[in-house]
Amino acid sequence: MIFEKVAKQDGSLAQRPRLQKAVKPSTLRRHLASIRSAHLAADLDDPTTSSKVRALVRGIALDCYSPSLRKTRFSDENVRVELSSHSFDRLIDKRDRAIILFGWTSAFLRSEIAALDFEHIHRSPHGIDISRSTRRRTHDRISIGSSSESALCAIAALDAWFEASGIKSGAVFRRVDRHGNLGDRIAGEVVATVTKRFARAAGLDERQFAAQSLRMAIETRGDT
Repeated sequence: MIFEKVAKQDGSLAQRPRLQKAVKPSTLRRHLASIRSAHLAADLDDPTTSSKVRALVRGIALDCYSPSLRKTRFSDENVRVELSSHSFDRLIDKRDRAIILFGWTSAFLRSEIAALDFEHIHRSPHGIDISRSTRRRTHDRISIGSSSESALCAIAALDAWFEASGIKSGAVFRRVDRHGNLGDRIAGEVVATVTKRFARAAGLDERQFAAQSLRMAIETRGDT
């Protein structure tokens, strides 16, 4: 058993068993790289090249291996049923609904959803035009039309979010704390979290869904 020193409240030191958290093979390889660098810097033999260590690492990698679940798209019915069954009274619920419907309608990447600014949205007679920057093009514009089905209308969801949050410039999607206070721009990972939460609420296996599930939905529908 490995022990570590910890500071007690009175300032003295005590020993306790070190928690042995499981790590992914990729994390283990980074630790090995650090050990290797430290030994080489100290002009010592590299213990990570030992046949025993290499065999142990291979064994751990095999034990930890699990094939990734292929991500699944959201069907129209998934979205319709789940979004029609909630009132979305809380601020964070209005934000999440807007994220889901905007991603589901626009096929933006999660990073593009997070980077969306209020100034990127332009009203048109048919709905809204969204300008964005991509890796392939410095400027791109897509159009999103209004939906006659209010539960599936991305524009209505965005407007409800804007009205509730008071956002009139800057980042469209922002963090909301447990007290309903508005924070800074969300990161792309939040889009993935919202997507999984939506899948779980819909009674689906959240492991099969990610932010890309929103893009897959529009690709399957054949929308532009």
